[in-house]
Amino acid sequence: MQQMLSSNFDEYLKIIYKRRKTAISCFIIFFGIVALITYRQVPIYQARAKIIIGPEGPQRVPLEELLSLPEGSFLPTQIGILTSEPIILGVVRALKLVEKYPQTTEEMWVNFIRKATKIEKQGDSRIYMIIVESSSPELARDIANTYCEVYIQQTIERTAEANRRSLLWLTEQAADLKKRLEESELILVKYIDENSDISFDGKKEDDQENSLNGGSGALETLYSQLMNYELDIRRLSQKYKDTHPKIIKLRSDIGNVRSLILQEKKRLSGAHKARIQYDILKREVDLNRNLYNLLMKEAKETKLLGEV
Repeated sequence: MQQMLSSNFDEYLKIIYKRRKTAISCFIIFFGIVALITYRQVPIYQARAKIIIGPEGPQRVPLEELLSLPEGSFLPTQIGILTSEPIILGVVRALKLVEKYPQTTEEMWVNFIRKATKIEKQGDSRIYMIIVESSSPELARDIANTYCEVYIQQTIERTAEANRRSLLWLTEQAADLKKRLEESELILVKYIDENSDISFDGKKEDDQENSLNGGSGALETLYSQLMNYELDIRRLSQKYKDTHPKIIKLRSDIGNVRSLILQEKKRLSGAHKARIQYDILKREVDLNRNLYNLLMKEAKETKLLGEV
């Protein structure tokens, strides 16, 4: 058996030796083709940049917007923003790619970057990896780094704009409430002047005090509810239109409370009417003042966070 294998091997060697020129030529051609393909193949470089996505630090307005979104939608929303055309276009313009490569257009670069870029989440963290592939290592590096910078800058600008709108709304509402407060104060002062013969300093007979305190407690509760509803509807009007179910329900609640207040006013009319009317007017003043102070406090906090 071994002799047969040795004989066959010798025969193969003889054949190869006889056709050595052809074999060498084939080897050289094959090696040359492989070398040419390898030489002409353009190397692809990969650049990576890490970015943390999520609310960081005091962000009053963005946090309110975040809470209005469905649960778990914040990160997908941010990823959508990160891969959106405005971000990619910002990268193109920040790197001045059209100026560096005059034969290109912004649209061409947007399509190129969108195809060359991948975004991968790192485990269960809020860290995302921006991966850019290009035949130019410098271009891949610049795009990856600038991608992060543009996203951060546009996020800051969106936050600042939302803060500015919120501050403008709060300022307008505060001005409206200030006018209402001044009007209610004038009405109260006028009423006191018209009833100058009555003492409104809180000194009453025991039976009068008990009667008034019973009515005052009910009105105080109703006015407290009214203040909360008024504040809620002013806040919700930032995000919802008048036809939204929440707005409609709050307006209905406000109407019900005001109706109850009118009923309570009628019940308490008669004896001690002047004193009761004074309490009603004073509580209207207190309601407007409390709402005004709350809005002014929010405006100051919003302005401070905007400056930060």
